[in-house]
Amino acid sequence: MEMIDIRDQLPRNGTYMKRPLSAVTQIAVHWDAEWRPHEYDSIARYKRQAQYHINKDWGGGAHGDGLMYAYKIDNVGDTFWCRNLDEVLWNVGGRPNYYTLPVCFDCGSRQLATREQAEGFEKLIEELCYHHPEFPATQGDVHGHRE
Repeated sequence: MEMIDIRDQLPRNGTYMKRPLSAVTQIAVHWDAEWRPHEYDSIARYKRQAQYHINKDWGGGAHGDGLMYAYKIDNVGDTFWCRNLDEVLWNVGGRPNYYTLPVCFDCGSRQLATREQAEGFEKLIEELCYHHPEFPATQGDVHGHRE
């Protein structure tokens, strides 16, 4: 399992809003609702999802500026760094996105995270919550998308 920086490989459509890292007080955990086969090309999946987020009308004619997750975790537990941490990404309802850092598992309906994904997630959360003093989110601030 490793951290792979692919921020410069994904489709983008500008950056709409930034925030200071000190504003990050929540980490939101997602699954992408796309079936996860046993083997697949993770980066191709993320490029396709980024383009979908750019093309999607999020309401009132607003379109995304790229993949709406800061990190993605694939089936073998590799963690892909997809967006800068200071970018506000549309990922939660009922809580302001301004304060939230989104992390997403590759996982379809009725699929559970793999053991490797769970281990990769644990390492990522440890890194984010204990080695990034520039933002105040802690393990107690990790929540599911709709929590």
